[in-house]
Amino acid sequence: MADFDYPGVCLTKIDKDRTIFPPDLDPTRERVNKLPDGYTKTIISGLRMAFPDKFDSDEEAYMAFDVMKAIIFNGLRNNDLVDVEGMGEFRLEPKDGKRHVVFTPEPALEVAVNE
Repeated sequence: MADFDYPGVCLTKIDKDRTIFPPDLDPTRERVNKLPDGYTKTIISGLRMAFPDKFDSDEEAYMAFDVMKAIIFNGLRNNDLVDVEGMGEFRLEPKDGKRHVVFTPEPALEVAVNE
């Protein structure tokens, strides 16, 4: 079974059949405790507030966020178009012999930020 891991990006693993394996909790705790203030912490806090019956800790909320990142990275690694409803699409485009990630926001997102 192939093991797709993204060191430095996420700790969740996905195999070639798109089965998701959660990370060990200790490295997740360490990563969450080292998070600088910013939008990642805002996402973690938002997940805990939105789902108080699902997440007992920041680490558990971070694992949900980590799964989302792993799915996006796995899709890109497979050269798929990754469409995240309400946000936009992630895709790879070749440039100068390398692959670059391109994000195209949904029109409603662009309208909202330009109001």
